[in-house]
Amino acid sequence: MGDVDGRAGRVMTIKQDASGRRSMELRFDVPGTPEQVWKAIATSQGISSWLFPTDVEEREGGAIAFHIAPGMESAGTVTTFDPPRRFGYEEPDWSPNAPPLATEFIIVGDAFSRLSHALALDNAAAGEVRRAPADTPPLGGIVEHTEHSVDAREIMLRLDTPAPGVLLLGAHKWGGKAHASMSFFLYGAAVPSIVERDQPRWDEWLQQQVPASHE
Repeated sequence: MGDVDGRAGRVMTIKQDASGRRSMELRFDVPGTPEQVWKAIATSQGISSWLFPTDVEEREGGAIAFHIAPGMESAGTVTTFDPPRRFGYEEPDWSPNAPPLATEFIIVGDAFSRLSHALALDNAAAGEVRRAPADTPPLGGIVEHTEHSVDAREIMLRLDTPAPGVLLLGAHKWGGKAHASMSFFLYGAAVPSIVERDQPRWDEWLQQQVPASHE
């Protein structure tokens, strides 16, 4: 089950596995650098500014405590601490007679996030077959490689559409800024006609997705 608000860039997905365990994924765009977002969601001062007064030991295995009201708090343990990308924690006793509640934040640069989502490549894993939506030129193939590090993100797609080849979608830090790139390597006698047909559409699509990164 999912809910999408394209105008606000928000996506919510709710899942339940065979054992009955439930999970909810929220994805949305926010302004600011990954470092600014990290301070807002992974530090005592940041969380306290928008949720409840909170104490965080900023390390994996550290304690976290949400002071919801006088005499009411939820305590837990930091399970993931990888600034400025991943922050997670688990609250074992957040509600009586309920299983532990695990929360994880994953921060990605806005440009890469927008491009990968628009191409139906978000959360891609090696071996998966992915096809771009109908509002792009024809594009599809098998995910060969993904990289998700603090300084770089990359997806390599082995293409079968529009021709045999490779798509590299990436983002990296350079010159104090985040840069996104999208590179095609196509093979075969039909490539010149494919480029002539599709390049104007890709140029327009990229301008709509990330105007500042495409000149």
